Amino acid sequence: MENDRIVDTGDADRMPTNVKCTFDNITAMTRAILDRGVMPVILGGHLAITHPVVRAFTAQLPSIHFDAHL
Repeated sequence: MENDRIVDTGDADRMPTNVKCTFDNITAMTRAILDRGVMPVILGGHLAITHPVVRAFTAQLPSIHFDAHL
C-alpha cells in the first residue's frame, strides 16, 4: 500500500423528504468515484443505500456487504 491513498469524500447530499433525489445523489457520488478509477468503500448509512450504490457500477461488482443486525 505504499502508493495507495485513503480519502474520505464525505457524505452524499441527502434530501430528508425526497428519497429519490437522495438515492440519485448517492449514485452520482459513487459513480464519480468509480470514474476516477477508484474502488469506493461505503461505510455507515441505512441498509437502503445499497441499491443506489450498486446501480453506480457498470461492470461486474466486487463486493463485501456487512450487516450488523443481530
